[in-house]
Amino acid sequence: TANDKQNAIKILTIHKSKGLQFKVVIVPFCTWSLVPKNNSILWLSPQVQPFSEMEHIPVGYSKALANTIFYEDYFNEKTQSYVDNLNLLYVAFTRAEKELYAMVPQPSRKQEQTIGALLEDTIKSLCANNNNEFGELQADCQENMVSFGNKGYITETVDTYSTQTELNIQAYPSSPIQNKLKIQYEAQGYFDSENDLSMTPRAYGNLMHRIFSSICTTTDVESSIERLVDEGLLEEKDKAFYLQKVEKSLNQPTVKEWFSEEWMLKTEAEFLLPKQKSQKASTRRPDRVMIKNNEVVVIDYKFGTLELPSYQKQMIAYIQGLQQMGYNNIKGYIWYVDTEKIVEITA
Repeated sequence: TANDKQNAIKILTIHKSKGLQFKVVIVPFCTWSLVPKNNSILWLSPQVQPFSEMEHIPVGYSKALANTIFYEDYFNEKTQSYVDNLNLLYVAFTRAEKELYAMVPQPSRKQEQTIGALLEDTIKSLCANNNNEFGELQADCQENMVSFGNKGYITETVDTYSTQTELNIQAYPSSPIQNKLKIQYEAQGYFDSENDLSMTPRAYGNLMHRIFSSICTTTDVESSIERLVDEGLLEEKDKAFYLQKVEKSLNQPTVKEWFSEEWMLKTEAEFLLPKQKSQKASTRRPDRVMIKNNEVVVIDYKFGTLELPSYQKQMIAYIQGLQQMGYNNIKGYIWYVDTEKIVEITA
């Protein structure tokens, strides 16, 4: 980073600049929203039936909430957002000791509730009717620019910069980040009433793993699926389909015995393997481990039609890991649920 003796500019976020001060501060793009983004999730505690039966419920933020039972929460959130963003502006403007330059883009009609629109309205009011007093300073109102006080700090100090050798970067490649990174919500279609979710194979596999990981015995199927509906991971209209599918899968004779009450059960339980010579310590997490007397059965669920060699290698690693833990009578199975195929693996 540049020090105060170099002819350079430090670039910081407003949050990062808290507690710091600089002789001169430039605030480019001095505008941001005063209100939360639409569809931001608010976790509310409603007091009205039937919503009050749940301790907290997620609600998408929008101005439509002003006409609902959540109107108080809506206005509280909006007010708090105004206060937070005004505080952010205060932090930005109070970092400067000598000179402050704020560049405010011309707000459009869609940007009325922004810091930029607020600053523009304040400046217009200040400059109207020659009312250009601003405390002890006088406002110099010109077209598209308003200034207070006198410039001079930069020109007075320009000769005091260090003459030490500097590395000048001729180019700094960058690209917009908006289309590269985004938050992937686990239940991304939960608030979209018109959403017709067409699951990818990966999403389907993850969903089925969630269902089976919470099933200890065959009596847990319905509650496991119901839990996913409550969490927004499965739509109500799809519940019957998955209930029938899972119950059919568990009805296979071999599988039915796996999901009986005779076993001591570990689902999605991670175990740590010791360091081996040049290898680092590693972990394993099989889908289902069942223990009864001296017998251990390891199950790995697979969904879809693919049967890859890596699946067998993975199961062998599970078996070898359990052998290192002292278990000897171990049986490993890869269960291809959708094709109703069970493959026994030996290490």
